[in-house]
Amino acid sequence: MGSCVPFTSDAGMELDAGVDDAGYATTTTCNPLTNEGCTGTDVCGPDRGASFYCQPAGSMPNVAACGDCTANGATCAIGGYCGEGAGTSLTCFQMCCTDADCGSGKCDTTFFNPPLGDNVGVCLLE
Repeated sequence: MGSCVPFTSDAGMELDAGVDDAGYATTTTCNPLTNEGCTGTDVCGPDRGASFYCQPAGSMPNVAACGDCTANGATCAIGGYCGEGAGTSLTCFQMCCTDADCGSGKCDTTFFNPPLGDNVGVCLLE
């Protein structure tokens, strides 16, 4: 699980992802499926650009997969991504590399815009 996310690491320390002119992380510094590369309560997640980086957990951390992350301060558990679900609510999706990461579901690598979606997707029920 998580082998599809190449990232720069420094054992035991979080690396600064840097920012480009638009304010997006320039380097992937963690693995969003395993949280490797992040320390403390920080959670690895995508920015709006093309990288994953360690972000502070919200005031309501560890929302489980399929859970509602609409509330201000809600943060999905490690390996999760808060995105548009059914209706107007936000839902925690389990991130994946392949269908094998999704149990009986399917790994949808079209969920994220490229280049993030080139390797990483979210689990969807079939």
